Amino acid sequence: MKKNLALMFFAVLVCAACSSENEEDLGITQPGTITREDRVISYQTEVSPIVSTNCAISGCHVGGTGLPNYTKDENFEADANQIKIEVTSGRMPIGRTLSFEERDIIVSWVNQGAELD
Repeated sequence: MKKNLALMFFAVLVCAACSSENEEDLGITQPGTITREDRVISYQTEVSPIVSTNCAISGCHVGGTGLPNYTKDENFEADANQIKIEVTSGRMPIGRTLSFEERDIIVSWVNQGAELD
């Protein structure tokens, strides 16, 4: 009984200690909030590698799957606004997790007009 009480006390203490820490306190921001306005995001050198590693892979966004084919850059460009929503919500990519930096690059690229270079 004392072990359970001690464990519950410890759990409450940990939760209370963490409850005052929000994402801002921890230095976490939402994708697209790191200002990259000082430079233009390059589709070819920054976005395309993320797409080819996480989206345009077997079983996902390639030809013959019934999904948009992101092996063709113009398809990714055409879907940019929806991709931004899917990436920031965490729904995409399925079965994978983009790093904060990868999400920020995609969101910043879309915010800058989602143009191929």
